[in-house]
This record gives sequence, structure tokens and C-alpha cells, in this order.
Amino acid sequence: MFVCGLIGVAGAKCPDQVQAALEVIAHRGPDGRGVYADEAVPLGHNRLAILDPAHGHQPFETEDGRYILTFNGEIYNFKLLAQHLRRRGVVLRTNCDTETLAYWLREKGVDGLSALNGMFALAFWDKVDRRLILARDRFGMKPLYISPQSNRLIFASEIKAMLPWLDVKPNFDAIKEFLTFQNVIGKHSFFSGVEQVGPGEFIEWVPDQVRRGTYWRIEFPEPSSLSAKEASHRYRDQLESSVERHLISDVPLGSYLSGGIDSGSVAALAARQINAPLQTFTGAFTDGRYYDEREGAFAVAQSVNAQTHEIEITPEHYLENIVDVLWHLDEPTLGTGALPQYMVSQMVSDHVKVVLTGHGGDELYAGYQVNKSIFIRDNLARAPFSALGMLSSVRRDELTRVLYFLLFPLLVPEVRYGIFIMTSSKEWRRLAGPGLVETCEEYGPFESVRDLVDGHGYSAEQSLFVFYLRTYLRTLFTQEDKVGMAHSIEARMPICENGLLDFAMSLPLSTKLDGGRLKSIPKAAVSDVLPSAIYRLPKRGFPTPFARWYRCNPLRDFLAELLLSDRSRSRGLYSEKFISQLFKSCTETDSDTLWDYARANKLYALSMVELWFRIFIDGESPYKANL
Repeated sequence: MFVCGLIGVAGAKCPDQVQAALEVIAHRGPDGRGVYADEAVPLGHNRLAILDPAHGHQPFETEDGRYILTFNGEIYNFKLLAQHLRRRGVVLRTNCDTETLAYWLREKGVDGLSALNGMFALAFWDKVDRRLILARDRFGMKPLYISPQSNRLIFASEIKAMLPWLDVKPNFDAIKEFLTFQNVIGKHSFFSGVEQVGPGEFIEWVPDQVRRGTYWRIEFPEPSSLSAKEASHRYRDQLESSVERHLISDVPLGSYLSGGIDSGSVAALAARQINAPLQTFTGAFTDGRYYDEREGAFAVAQSVNAQTHEIEITPEHYLENIVDVLWHLDEPTLGTGALPQYMVSQMVSDHVKVVLTGHGGDELYAGYQVNKSIFIRDNLARAPFSALGMLSSVRRDELTRVLYFLLFPLLVPEVRYGIFIMTSSKEWRRLAGPGLVETCEEYGPFESVRDLVDGHGYSAEQSLFVFYLRTYLRTLFTQEDKVGMAHSIEARMPICENGLLDFAMSLPLSTKLDGGRLKSIPKAAVSDVLPSAIYRLPKRGFPTPFARWYRCNPLRDFLAELLLSDRSRSRGLYSEKFISQLFKSCTETDSDTLWDYARANKLYALSMVELWFRIFIDGESPYKANL
């Protein structure tokens, strides 16, 4: 098992350039580096060795020299695939998923991708047929970018490695999409001509031709008739098995631990399956009890006798690291969590090489308040008593967000999909400066939302599931991958395993919200291994106190220079009047409400866009940006 960074150029002979590009993403693999090159395709690989470190060097060539593989990730069912191959007479010489994957793809081609259970981004080259296959796992846990050009295809784990082959220009459609949703919904990126390989997709390249295909689609089965109790038992069995598979490692391993159910359940189940105290890692803010999740985290840690590590994140961390964070991310991403994730990952790297996470529980098993909104709205006419019962279950700390998704669609119809709108169409006209108005006047960001869920025959709850799986969760994975790999660590997500995804798609929303509780199935499934105190804590999701930080120096001046200076104004991205009013409203208040958080969130997003221009368009060094 090897997590890595990969880079390649199909249709060009440039091994020296590929070697140089690997240096740009050296953080993704400090344990080794390799380049394969022939007349048509050079492939580069940086290696972070996790299992069987003595073997599995990449790019990997099959014994006959015909097939070459470079891949980033882990194939958790590789032993089962290896058994199948050996029955067919294939001789495997290592205990490494790299070799198994190479021969599996030799036997099956793209038809074998659906059998893979793991997280991966791969490039597989057949030098006889001159055919290249690129593919990404069904969740999108490992990033993979492509830039199709007239006679070649550039691809890599991170966009920054592709820059020598690009005419670097901003993609204003993606920027408008980000400023609307604080997320890029489609496959495009901030870089013109660069897009993602989508989750469950493959790309097939032969000289002068590129074909995009899908090896796994979201297909909902008939709703399960399991009771909530039966569903929780099955969830527990599957999660325990998944955690066991995710513990396979020949290097030190630990677990993130917040005050939430998901990271707590993964850590608790992992602690039961290892022979030494589990090392856990927690980030915290000291800006008030709401921002400090250590109470729940330490309750779990104490219950499993974990060896705890913590970091208190400060405004100084923000100032010292935010440029590096954005450079590693390649482009601004969802929410304000990248900085705290980056700091916790840095702490993790001092102790272990692999860390388990609780990603996916909210998206797959109805952990967000929007699920209650959709249930209420969908049942109000056909099952009014069920809808009213769910409405009565809404807790005080859930009320604002539930009402937002219930009522705001009356003003902005697209909110009905369950999407948070950071900048409405009406506000966009006040926000956008001439630099944005002139470049993306005809682009409507809601098109990406409609393309994702409309026309597929989904019910309202299924549309919500698809939307969060294909947008929020995909972005969170990319963010987690890049801030982790910035410090050469691998993050693994046991909840995001094929079987648990299939199970989640089989459960109706009424079961997932049993008793009016968000994420009721996971909560019931681990009630015997988690301390009762964790169930009494409100859902927070690693909130950041940026609204408070932005009112004081050093961050107030930092943001003012980013957004209000002559330099930023000359770029023309934002209306000077709008940005001045937003800055003033954020920095000249003493309140700390959800509204203050939303305004600070917007200020953060706008500043990250400006910072992106300075790093990638203006060409400033990521470590010595003259801000």
C-alpha cells in the first residue's frame, strides 16, 4: 500500500520535465521517486510507503514489460483479488496491492475497476496497444486532475505539478461558482483547461483521442425494510470490519478525534483491535466553549485508554500558514476548515504516518440538519403527521438551519436541493466588480447543481444524498488529502467503504432519522463503546472562531491588505463598496452569532480568492509571498 503523488504526460516525450514536476509535489512521497518513460508516455511517482515498504516501487512494470502502473491510494480488498489472480495462474511475488492491481488491470481492464474496494487514483499504460487508463475511486477520496490538450493529456495528483505544461489563466466560471456556493460543484477548477476526473470515472487515452467513461454509477436499490434497530446492528458489523481493513499498516497509525460520533466510533473500534494504546489527535480553539471540542474528544480517549495529542490553534497559526495551506490546496475549497486541518495534520506527522478519520458519516447517514428539512417538506402533503412529528423533534441548536432549508427556497429555488448559498443572484450583482462581470456574465452557477441531480428520477431525499456525496464529501476528501499529504501523512476513512456506501443507499431517510435524531443509526450502533457524555453535546463540526479573529490584529490588517489595498482593487474582482461594507460589518461588531459566522465565512472566501491570484497568477512564491 502506497500513498503518493503521480504525474504524467500522454503524447509527449519529456521525462526530465516529469522528474522536475515530481519535486514540486515531493511532500506526497518522501520514501522514493521513480520515472518511467517511452516514446509516448512518461509517468512519474513519489512514494509514501505504508505496507511492505521493501517492495512495490513505482511506476510498476509487469513481468513481460508491457504494462506500467502508477497509483495513489490503498486497495483494501487486494488479497481477495490476489486469490482470484492466483487461481488463474498469475504468479505474484509481493504482499503489496500495487502488484495485485497491475495484474488485475492487465486481466480485466476498465471492467475490473468496479471490483476495487479502496481509495485510489491511477494511471495504467499498455505500451503495446498504446492505451492509457486513468481512474478515480467511487467516492473521489484521492484527487486526480487532467488537462486535455490538442495532442497530449497532462494528468497529476495536484494541479501545481501540471503548471509547466499549462498556459496558466483563471477559470472565472469556477470562481463564480465558488463565490456562490463556497464550493466548486462541477469538475472544473480555478485553472482554465484543468478539470477533475470525477468519482467513479475513468479516462481512456489513445493517440489523438480521449474518451471519458463511468465504471460506477449511483443506483438506489429498493428501500430496505430493516428496522432502525436491525439497521444499527448491521452498520456496527460493517463498520467493525471496515475499521479492521483500514488498520493494515507496517508503519505507525493513529486516529483523529473530535467531539463527534463518527471520529469517536472509528477511534473506539480501532482501539479494540490493536495491541497498544491508540494515538489520537485533536485540534482545539480557546475562543470559547463552543469552539472547543476537547470535552467530547477526551471523554472518548479516556474510555479507550488512548494516548492523546492536542494542538491549540491560534490567529498566529493562521497568519503563518494560510499561504502554505492554499498553495497545497491548489485552489480555495469548502468552508474554513482547511487551516485547522492543516495544523492538526502537522501535529500528526510528528507521531504517525497513517491516521483514521470519521469522514462520511454525516453525508451517508443523515447527519446534517438539512435532512430534517427535506423530510418535513417531502412529507408535509402525503404524510403530514410524520412531517409534524419530525418538526417537533427539531432541537434549538438545529432550528436555524432547518428553517433555512425549509423557507429559503421560496426566495432562491435552488436551495431546495439542500445547498447553502453564500452569494445569491441578487447579492452577486452587488458583489462582483468589473473583472468578474465581464468574464462570466453569461455563466449561471446553478447549472452545475441542476446537471447533478435533475433528470435522473431521484426522489427528494435521494437528490440530497447524491448532492452531498458528489459535492461536499468529494471536496472534503480533496481537502483532507492535500493538507495531510502536505505533511506526508495518509488519511483513511473507514466509514467510506463500498459496503457502507451501498448500505447507506438502501436505507430510507425515515430510518436514518429514527426517533427524530440526526444520524440515528450510527449513534445507536456504537452506544456501548462511546461514553454517554458525547451524546449530550451539540453537533458542531469543528467550528472556527474566524469571526472573532478578524476583529483584531494581526488578522484584521492582513485581511485589509488582501481585500482593500490598491493592489486588490486594481484586479477588479469585487465591488469596492461591497467589500468595504462587508469588511466593516465583520470587524466592527462584538456579537458572535450564526449571522456573524456567515459574514466571516464570506470574508474568508473572498480573501482566499485574492490570495489564489497572488500565488498562482501573479507568481509569488508560496513560502515568501509579499503580502
